[in-house]
Amino acid sequence: AAHGLGPAAAFFVDGAALDISPGRGMNLVVLDALGAVDSFHTFNISDGGSEDIITVMDAVPFGTTVMWSALVIAGDALTEPAMQAIESCGATGIRSLADGGAYALIGVKGGNALAEQGNASGVVEISARRAVHRSMFFAPTTTQTSTTTTPVPKTCDRAMCPPGLTLNPTHFAEASTNMSLCCDPAS
Repeated sequence: AAHGLGPAAAFFVDGAALDISPGRGMNLVVLDALGAVDSFHTFNISDGGSEDIITVMDAVPFGTTVMWSALVIAGDALTEPAMQAIESCGATGIRSLADGGAYALIGVKGGNALAEQGNASGVVEISARRAVHRSMFFAPTTTQTSTTTTPVPKTCDRAMCPPGLTLNPTHFAEASTNMSLCCDPAS
């Protein structure tokens, strides 16, 4: 989930708050194929952060899930290329960001928004769930939580393929987070 709370912002994965400190501007959480935080970025838009958005988004691989939140920014401070970079994650409402308004997006680089909301009142809360495909093959290790033991699937088996792609069953046993190895175009 991503929350844009006007003067505060918070990000959650599976209901747990991420241990990050969003700052003034646009905040970005990049998730890995398993849904864990790969990287976190704050872009101070009033201090040239729009150009940094472009640089970071150019490095984010296609199919990667991202979470965006605006924190106390002037809506007109985003440059056209920065808005296009955010739109590359499925954003449709970033151009309507009002001065001091709230905005949050959960999207997929090169894909669609899973959830998006913005408003001038300064408070938004969104959440989204991605389907995680699991096979019948499991790694030989287990994880114990309380009294329940859960098999841990191999990495490719747990890949979250973006819209338009499906999990490639021939690579279930691959220990990879490479989306081009784990996911194939849907047929």
